[in-house]
Amino acid sequence: MSYGLVIFAQIAQMFVLMAVGVLLFRTGRMGTAGAKDLGSLLLYVVIPVVIVRSLWTERSEETTAVIVETFFLSLALLVLAIVVSRLVFRRDGLLAFSAAFSNAGFVGIPLVQAALGEGAVIYIVCMIGWLNALQASVGVLMITGDGASVRPRAIATNPIIISFALGLALYAVGAPEPAFVGDVLATIAGLNTPAAMIVCGSYLAQARLRDFSESRGVWAVCGVRLVVVPLLTLLLLAVLPWGHGVVGLALLIAAAAPTGANVAIYAAQYDGDYKTAVLTVCTTTILSIISLPLLISLGAAAL
Repeated sequence: MSYGLVIFAQIAQMFVLMAVGVLLFRTGRMGTAGAKDLGSLLLYVVIPVVIVRSLWTERSEETTAVIVETFFLSLALLVLAIVVSRLVFRRDGLLAFSAAFSNAGFVGIPLVQAALGEGAVIYIVCMIGWLNALQASVGVLMITGDGASVRPRAIATNPIIISFALGLALYAVGAPEPAFVGDVLATIAGLNTPAAMIVCGSYLAQARLRDFSESRGVWAVCGVRLVVVPLLTLLLLAVLPWGHGVVGLALLIAAAAPTGANVAIYAAQYDGDYKTAVLTVCTTTILSIISLPLLISLGAAAL
């Protein structure tokens, strides 16, 4: 089966899980508070465990080279996305945030696992770490326009950044992973896809059909997030001497993912346009069922 078909099949499964979230929210079985709690579980427990688990592996020259390579490549790709988004949305920081930062954790991880195998998550952990650091700094600056809003402590205490540092430390010292611990971590990591999609479904349940047709800015975000940034990412990966093969494909999947759910969290926290933030998450997620398989098929041929 081609990469594009694998991605399509995985996204289809994820949409079924999103439908569960919509149903739970619409029937009152899960409210806004419940969705927020589930999001906190993902942010503070599940995603950090996925990151630690992917880095807690046997040390080798090949793996070290991959970590170093993806560390710098991920930063370059995110800077590219930020610059492009800021150029397109000069007057709207929230839309720039939405276009710049993908859902590399909630969506990227299960897609990479489905297309390239569970061990391939290590190729995108650096991007997830950088993405969260840049959201908490550059992203906050985009939304607020005020440098004083950026809090270094919030960046340093971000659970995903902490888990990335912990995972690197475990890898560096070559710490053995006890079988029992590995089983527990695997069980927790397995919650990522269903929990994340149910949360996305709760966002979708809050949007009205009329909202989608009335928000031109959201459609512009879709074009930048799902088409422009991924194509430029693919072009950069193709011309650079690094990031080819499965490494480049994994990075492309993460970079081409829809808008990250964190935009809604940051919008609520910093008095941004929460409604528009939710719409960008929902619309890009829905349209990604078309864009992602096509882009990944193109990437598989080019990389």
